[in-house]
Amino acid sequence: MATHKTLFIALNEFNLQLLEQSASGLKLKHIQRLLSLPTRSTDGGLGPDSDQLQPWVQWVSLLTGSRAEQHQVKHLGQRSSRQNQFVWDELADLGKSSLVVSALNGFTKKEAKVALVQDPWSPEFNEPPERYQSALNFARVMCRSRGDESFKKKAVLALRLFTHSWLDLGVSRLTKLTWQFARQYSLDPARPYVGYTFYEFLLAHTVLNDLKKNHYDFGFVFLNCIAHIQHYYWSESESDLLSAPYDYALSYLNDWLAVLFEYCEESGTTLIVSNGLTQRPSANEQWYSYRLKNANEFFKSLVSSPFKIEPLMSYDLHIEFTNLEDAKDFELKLNDVIIANGPVFFCEREAQSTRVFVRTDYTRPSDDDTEMKMAGKYVPFLQHFESLAHRKGKHDSHFDVLTNSEQPMNFEAIDQVKTWLIRAITRNSSV
Repeated sequence: MATHKTLFIALNEFNLQLLEQSASGLKLKHIQRLLSLPTRSTDGGLGPDSDQLQPWVQWVSLLTGSRAEQHQVKHLGQRSSRQNQFVWDELADLGKSSLVVSALNGFTKKEAKVALVQDPWSPEFNEPPERYQSALNFARVMCRSRGDESFKKKAVLALRLFTHSWLDLGVSRLTKLTWQFARQYSLDPARPYVGYTFYEFLLAHTVLNDLKKNHYDFGFVFLNCIAHIQHYYWSESESDLLSAPYDYALSYLNDWLAVLFEYCEESGTTLIVSNGLTQRPSANEQWYSYRLKNANEFFKSLVSSPFKIEPLMSYDLHIEFTNLEDAKDFELKLNDVIIANGPVFFCEREAQSTRVFVRTDYTRPSDDDTEMKMAGKYVPFLQHFESLAHRKGKHDSHFDVLTNSEQPMNFEAIDQVKTWLIRAITRNSSV
């Protein structure tokens, strides 16, 4: 059986048409080269309001070959309780090794063959390889921050990240990446995308160096900055189609692809790129995201029992209680917090679990007169919540796969991609 190295880039939620227009307008030749690869676009079959239309659900479907109703993963930080193997664990059973970085809700039971670095939003299930620990520590503070981490803590973590990045990337490349960050930070210092994009491509370069130094049959890296920027900055105005945040992220992507293509050519690596799902512009829709200003104080006003908060993504939390009855009581009281005759929160608790998943689910416009009902009283909504953004890009279940693989892309649905992927990785096997 012949072996082939394969690298899968999960460029989360990119819109193919927007990427094509932007790459052409900005003359980004390496992104244009990526877009020239054979492409298969597939309808994921989900409506825009489906609860399954979330990246932490769709990526699990794609990488395990099972639909959401089968794997039953519904939110970030949740592990499938079903017997659904991720592609890298199935490859491990075939004797193949993998490097997996930041796969949403991804985990492994085959640590001997799979080097796994968890996504920064999920609870810590697997210990990452030591060479990624500083990057993951920094990312967890950046991605889960609610403003309560000290500047000193962030500075120390950033210094550790820079030290490891210098060893991995060298002075010249790190200097270039840092200059891009410093220039954008001077123009837009308050926006999270500036630092997060910088971090992601430091990580992406580190992954490539790891693949060069160590033998892996399969590599996987998840990049989220383009999805974030589309959500928050996408405009339907043609004159503003190429927004500054998007241009900034694409400049990093274009430079990284130059190094990536060189690596693939030298090593004979098969390249696969997918978005998992996509976004469409929704700037004209009234769709907002909110999060609690002080989650600890808010929940204390509902229950007196002790709990622990674990921040996830922007407006998602895990609330852990010491016993099952307290968790059930909290869940009931949270469901009674309502606004405009609908719930403020989505919450879910697995059977016999003391951990409750909580997401702020209200997405309509609000002002100083907007009220919610909690504990039998009406209170100003914005007294407890802050508006994060008017969301500009909305999820769409179409997904795209671009590849230089010789394996025909004959899948018709997202749960069929895993089978195709294994055939692409082991092209001359009977798998």
